[in-house]
Amino acid sequence: MNLCNKCQAYCCRQDKTHAGDAVILDDSEYDFFHNKATLSILTLDGEEHFTIMYKNGKCPFLEGNRCSIYKNRPKQCRLFECWTEAKSGSRKELFLKDNPDLKELIKNEQRIHVN
Repeated sequence: MNLCNKCQAYCCRQDKTHAGDAVILDDSEYDFFHNKATLSILTLDGEEHFTIMYKNGKCPFLEGNRCSIYKNRPKQCRLFECWTEAKSGSRKELFLKDNPDLKELIKNEQRIHVN
């Protein structure tokens, strides 16, 4: 069994410190999402990007532990990897630090495959 089958949607359900932006959209994704979710504008490196906002601490498209728009999910979601290791100071390390439940799930999965 792989991690995807055990997914608890930790990446789609953030703690209270991440109350705002859930996913940054590509310009081409705005038309699909603008009337399906609350969007905001996030400025990164002087460029404005539309983002899908969290609703009640989770992605508005999360139903249970599954994505209700999986086939049409944003590019950022499609490119997301559930990492099995992280380098010190990396974005992966920071994400896993903010999501200890996911980190524990990955550790447990690694123990199963090692034994």
